[in-house]
Amino acid sequence: AAATKRVVRARKGTDGLNRREVLWVDGVGSFLLLPHDRVTIGRAGSTARPDVALSADLQGIHAEFVRVDGDYFVVARDAVEVNGRFVEKHLLVDGDEIRLGRRCRVKFRQPSSLSATAVLDLGTGMRLPGDIRQVVLLDRHMILGAQGHVRVCGPGGGKARHVVLLRDGDGFIAKASEPLVVDGDVSTGNERIPLGVRVETGGVTFTLTKEQGSEEGGVA
Repeated sequence: AAATKRVVRARKGTDGLNRREVLWVDGVGSFLLLPHDRVTIGRAGSTARPDVALSADLQGIHAEFVRVDGDYFVVARDAVEVNGRFVEKHLLVDGDEIRLGRRCRVKFRQPSSLSATAVLDLGTGMRLPGDIRQVVLLDRHMILGAQGHVRVCGPGGGKARHVVLLRDGDGFIAKASEPLVVDGDVSTGNERIPLGVRVETGGVTFTLTKEQGSEEGGVA
C-alpha cells in the first residue's frame, strides 16, 4: 500500500514538460534525454503518443517509469515482467531486466545511489529514430566517463577526465577537470553548453541537440 501511494503521488512537473534532447557522444552513440518524473513506453504509431515509442507488439501505453524521491517504479498497463516475474507495480534496482509484452526487453540501470538519474538500455533489435538505443531518465545531473560512456553521479562527483552535465533551466552546464573546447573555443572547465555545438574535453567529444523527427520507434 505504501508503494502504491508513492507512485500515485509522483509529480509530473511542468519544468521542461515537452523537452526531448539528444546527447551524441563520438564513438559511443546517441542517448535520448527525458527530464520527467513520469515516462511512458509503448507502441510506435499509437494515438497515445508514448514518450518512448517502439515498433513492437505493445499497447499504446504499455507501462510507465515513475520517479519518486529518487526511487523508480515500473507501473504496468499490460503484461510486464521484471527478472522473470509478472508485476503490476515494482520498485526497480540497478540491473533489473524488464520484459514488455512478448519480445520487448529493457534493462534498468542506476549505477549511483547518489543520483536520481537512470538509464534504460533498449534490448537487441530495438531502437528509436537516430539509432538511439539508450534513454536517460534525467534528474538534475549525469556524467560522461573517460571513454564517453554515460554514467551518473552525485553533485560534484566524478574523477579526472570525466564530464558532469548539469540541467540548468532550458539548457545544460558542463563541468570538467580539464579545459573545454566549445565550438572551437577553449574555455574553463565550467561552461554553459548551447545546443548543436561540438564540445571536446579529456578525450570525450559530444553534442547536445533537440530531438529530430517524429516519435516513431524502429527495429534494427
